Amino acid sequence: MARLARISPSLAAQVVDKAGLDAVVERLGDDNARVQAAYLNLINTALLHPSQRLLKALEIDVEKVLQQVCALRKYKMTPCRLAAMRLF
Repeated sequence: MARLARISPSLAAQVVDKAGLDAVVERLGDDNARVQAAYLNLINTALLHPSQRLLKALEIDVEKVLQQVCALRKYKMTPCRLAAMRLF
């Protein structure tokens, strides 16, 4: 999914809509740093071209998203920390 969003950034919000924001945010808690970085980049790209559905989901789950992203800011892997910092 992240590769598709990288090729066409305008599709990122549609990918997040299709998978569901909850599912994407859950993947941020994965043990694999590559998975975390990919999903952080997907969220970052989706926020560049947000859909109405994504904005509505963010309004509902903003606390959950921020909690996961803040946890990754303290992560030891630099790519994950940098991707998390871009959300702020």
